[in-house]
Amino acid sequence: MNLGKPIAKGNTATMYKVNGKMVKVFNKNLDATYVEYEAAKQRIVYQTSLFVPEVIELTKVEGKQAIIMEYIEGKTLGELFQENGEQVRRYLEQSMSKQRIQSD
Repeated sequence: MNLGKPIAKGNTATMYKVNGKMVKVFNKNLDATYVEYEAAKQRIVYQTSLFVPEVIELTKVEGKQAIIMEYIEGKTLGELFQENGEQVRRYLEQSMSKQRIQSD
């Protein structure tokens, strides 16, 4: 798989947009169970009304654990926080409200 240039990098993984999908390639030192747990959490959240990408498959890319998911165009919550610092409280309240509704 030709990953191309990364679009984001975090502490545990690097994100790539490949053929209209998001490929999250985890650092080599991470255990497979960590990746499986993350994918399972995302699948659960996807079944709620929260707007998150659907997990398509777990695989290996260049010998590293990876999650392939749908790509959703838009801004991350972190980007919204940075751009609209005065709205952080509102964003957090909306997020907490959705989580409360889903857990009831």
